[in-house]
Amino acid sequence: MYTIAREVVPFFAVCGQMWEIAKPDGSRLCIVAGPREQAQAAVDALNGGPEATYSVVRYFAKGGNETLHTCLSLEDAKAHCEDPETSSRTCTSREGLALAAQRGPWFDGYVKED
Repeated sequence: MYTIAREVVPFFAVCGQMWEIAKPDGSRLCIVAGPREQAQAAVDALNGGPEATYSVVRYFAKGGNETLHTCLSLEDAKAHCEDPETSSRTCTSREGLALAAQRGPWFDGYVKED
């Protein structure tokens, strides 16, 4: 994964801010002139875009959804949803069973955030 390695001290005052972009092996790829946001945009483009985040949503068969978590990585969202306690079909906890009795079948799923 490409990263911003460090801020570089420019040789000339007119250069403004400069950032060293590092390759995945740590060696220098290039220098980007401009604000840190511009360097981050270059890194995001090299890495295939900014890292996506996900929300975990509880869906109810009788209607209505509840967002349980936001700004999760894909790995964290998947891990949450793979837990047997995140579906009325597989849960064994009192809370989960009571929720199913009150609101009908339910499950947790994840969605990519905008």
